Amino acid sequence: MARSKRYERSQASRTTQVGNGREKIMSFSIRNVTASMPSPPPCPNNNIHHHRRATFVYRLGMGALAIATGSSNTRLAIVMPWVKGAGEQLRIPPFFSFWVASAARNAGLADFLIFHGPGMRSLFFEKQPAMPPNIRFIEIADFVELYRNKIEVKVPFTTSIIKDLKPAIGHVYSEYLQQYTHWAFGDADVVYGDLRRFLTDDVINKHDVTTVISDHFCSKKYYTLWAGQLTVFKNNEWTRQLFRQVPKWQGIFSRP
Repeated sequence: MARSKRYERSQASRTTQVGNGREKIMSFSIRNVTASMPSPPPCPNNNIHHHRRATFVYRLGMGALAIATGSSNTRLAIVMPWVKGAGEQLRIPPFFSFWVASAARNAGLADFLIFHGPGMRSLFFEKQPAMPPNIRFIEIADFVELYRNKIEVKVPFTTSIIKDLKPAIGHVYSEYLQQYTHWAFGDADVVYGDLRRFLTDDVINKHDVTTVISDHFCSKKYYTLWAGQLTVFKNNEWTRQLFRQVPKWQGIFSRP
C-alpha cells in the first residue's frame, strides 16, 4: 500500500446573533493527515502476456508521466495509408489541423508518411494549407496491385479493411522505410503528445514491439493486442513478417 501526504480541512461552526435572525459563520483549520492509496488490483491478463515475454510500463493516475528524454539516433516512420473504396468519399477529420500540429512537434523523432491514391493529395490541404516537413505525402497508383504483389492477396479496399491491414505495413511499404530504425502505424484522429518523452531507448530499443494499449488491459473483454492509435516496431525482417503468424490471415485480408 502506497502512502502519501495530503491536507484535510477540519471545520467548526459558530453562530452569531444578527438582528432578529441568525447567521452561520464557518471557520476552518488545516491539519496534516496521512492517506492510504490502494494498490492496483491484480490483472488476470498479466500472466498470459508475461509468458510471451511482454514487459509492462504502468502509468497510474489521470495522465501518463514522462520518464526520460529519448535518443537522437532513433527515427520512426509512422505510416498511414488513406484509401477509399468504390463509391466511398474520403473524409478528413475536422480537427486534422490539431493532428498536424502534434506531428510537427515530434519532428525530432518521427516522420509521418501518408500514402494516398491519385488525386487525393489536395484534400489534405483543404483544412491545413501548410504542412511541416516531417509529414510526407506519397501517391500510390494502385493499392490493390501493391498489396497483391507484396502479400499475394487481392484486397477489396475500403476505409474499414485498411484497419485490418495495419500489421502488414512494415512489409508492404518496406522500400520507403529503409532509413528508419522503427516503423509504426497510427491514426490521424488523435493528438500526439511529446512522443520522445515516452518512447525512450529503454522502451522501444529493448523490445521488438511497443504498443499503447487503448482497451482496459485487465478487462475480461480485452481483445486488442496492438493499439491502432500507435504501435511501434523495430525495423527488422521479423517484425515485418509478423502478421503472417496470425491464423488464417489471408482470409482476414481478403474479406469484403
